[in-house]
Amino acid sequence: MIGLCTLALHVAAVRAATPAPVISGDPTAERVVSLVTAGDGQLTSYIVPLHIVARVHELFTFHVKLDGTVYFKRPGRVALDMHLVPQEYRRMFAALGTPLLWSQTYEFSTDSVTHEPRTWYHLRGTPRAANGPIALVLLDVPEDRSEPMMARWTCADGTSITERVFAGSDGTYSMPHRAEVELTVDGAHVHADLQYGDYALNGELSDSVFAGS
Repeated sequence: MIGLCTLALHVAAVRAATPAPVISGDPTAERVVSLVTAGDGQLTSYIVPLHIVARVHELFTFHVKLDGTVYFKRPGRVALDMHLVPQEYRRMFAALGTPLLWSQTYEFSTDSVTHEPRTWYHLRGTPRAANGPIALVLLDVPEDRSEPMMARWTCADGTSITERVFAGSDGTYSMPHRAEVELTVDGAHVHADLQYGDYALNGELSDSVFAGS
């Protein structure tokens, strides 16, 4: 169960720090998703350390601290290296993907658009590949790109995951620097605070890093 608290650590809302295109009118779901990562065409890879402090509420409440590393490489690779997390859960983590991979991983439709007090686009995504660990993802994408994006995941085994990502600029890109995750699995509730370290961007990254992911 502790491994499951890492499944949504990285809905990595990687976005350009330069002003993003404005989402206006009623664009298609695919266009909304593409605008989430507008300007990221030059980002080919990254490595980032990740520190997690989790509170697990079941019969008793206990605290868990985890440290690991997240790897991303185009065209479609993402992996988590974190001790104490079983390999099967690392594979599920990869199935969640990142915004840079969402268009090729999920098929999206627009559930609704709300305008009070600010405009939000509510999207529904289903995996393009059948029989995977993820059954459904719901995205709340703000028109105001300074607002955090919300993601709610439903896994095939009934696990539910909600994540809110807070980004910060490194001068070139706007990368996730902190996130809050709520996870419910097997009658237990997990709250996890995620802290990202310094990103290493666009470096050489061996395919062996992703073996088994």
